[in-house]
Amino acid sequence: MSGGWPALAGALFATAQAQLSYKLYFRARRRVHLAVAIACFVGASVCAYLALKSLSIGMVYMSTALTQLMVVGLAHRVLGEPFTRDHGIAMVLIVVGILVYAT
Repeated sequence: MSGGWPALAGALFATAQAQLSYKLYFRARRRVHLAVAIACFVGASVCAYLALKSLSIGMVYMSTALTQLMVVGLAHRVLGEPFTRDHGIAMVLIVVGILVYAT
């Protein structure tokens, strides 16, 4: 059962990296960013499959909302995108929703 959590973390991080790389591709039009995005999306699918072998579909599905938190943070840090008060409120609501579901 414990193998599901590392796989879920891998799926979340791979998805966040894929989204960031895809944004970078559209900014710089460098194919390496597109290749990284595709590879990460494929890796995320494999990790999600492995996570689903030992975790409930509801837990895996709800946890994917954490990807949005990571993408907002990474986009702010790496791409210089703005981080507003509304982003912060949305992030708190996402975390609360996941915690409520998990308990």
